[in-house]
Amino acid sequence: MNPVGLIAIMGGTGTGKSTFINTIIGKAVTDVGHGLESQTTEVKEYEFSMPNGVPVTLVDTPGFNDYSDNGGKSDLVILKEIGTYLKAKYDEKRKFSGILYLHNIGDPKVGGSSQRNMLMFKKLCGPDPLKNVVVVTTFWDEVDLPQGVENETELKTKDKFFKGLVDGKCRFARSGKYPPGKTENGPDFPTPISIVSDLLTLNPVFVEMQKELAEGKTVEKTSAGAELYKELQRLKLQQEDMNQEIAEMKSINAKDRVATEGLKAQVEELVTKQQHQEVHSSRSDAITQLNREKEAWAKQRELDLEKIRRMQHELELLKTLHAKEILECQFQIRSLLDDSSHDAYQRSQLAKTCEDLKATVSDLSQSLNKLWETNEQDALARTELVQECARLNTIPSRRLAIYTIAYARQMF
Repeated sequence: MNPVGLIAIMGGTGTGKSTFINTIIGKAVTDVGHGLESQTTEVKEYEFSMPNGVPVTLVDTPGFNDYSDNGGKSDLVILKEIGTYLKAKYDEKRKFSGILYLHNIGDPKVGGSSQRNMLMFKKLCGPDPLKNVVVVTTFWDEVDLPQGVENETELKTKDKFFKGLVDGKCRFARSGKYPPGKTENGPDFPTPISIVSDLLTLNPVFVEMQKELAEGKTVEKTSAGAELYKELQRLKLQQEDMNQEIAEMKSINAKDRVATEGLKAQVEELVTKQQHQEVHSSRSDAITQLNREKEAWAKQRELDLEKIRRMQHELELLKTLHAKEILECQFQIRSLLDDSSHDAYQRSQLAKTCEDLKATVSDLSQSLNKLWETNEQDALARTELVQECARLNTIPSRRLAIYTIAYARQMF
């Protein structure tokens, strides 16, 4: 018995066409993909019988925007394959009972390729057979119901999506892979087999592309082919604009790199100069500070020496004066010793005065000697400091310069 129903399954890659077909037939007759690569690489027919015994042919078509590691097929090649199949069916006088277009309801944003597929599908069907078209939104089990309803409403109400099909009386149906016992119920979630059953009750039709090909048009000249060509031209222009922008960005980046390298060199030069200036400045500051302190030390040394000279002069005067007093006292003592009329007490007092004068002169002499020793030690320390500064001054190090100042201050 020849099949009665002919139903095409179309849609982009990854929209669940293979899973939908397996569910309708009741067994795995086609591989199910889990990525962007299409599992259907050519038009395939699957014949089965409905529960009431009516034979049906399901047509699995390659998905557009077929991306694979091997490059996949272009949309034009896929459209030509579909066109060849449609022309063959037209020649066999076989009309379509229905056309199912599957769309993933979970797509967060309908991109350019999905919109292009929708436009080609509308042009392929034409305005007449829209009552035989059902847009099946899939993967409802993977989205929250409110979000899915929002996405579905957008598909139905926007011209760039399926508003034109809705106006032409096409229907929408929801589908998902629910576990047993958790399947959504209601008219919005019909079973795949019930969708096919409803389509079989309609009058079969030829789609627009079949008619155009029967008129002798090439696939490229059909409405669907023209729409695809227009989109490809738009994409080509868009790509050219992008290439130009990329070229401009590369040029800008090249200039930026040159400018960046120049700026980097300038920064490095400035840093080097700054480092040299800091070292030079630090050494200069250290030398200036040392010179100032050396001048201050020299002035202080002159003041100390002048003070010592004055003290020395005064001590010499005192020494001379006391020496005279001692001689006078000694003379008086000798005179008293010769004078038998003077008593012993007076002699002892004069002797004590003489001893006191001697002790005073001795103390003054010792103080003078200690002062000279101190002056000699100070002069030696200053000489060592000057020599150390001269040695450190030959080393270009900021740290050593600072250390020199600290060392000098510690010494004095």
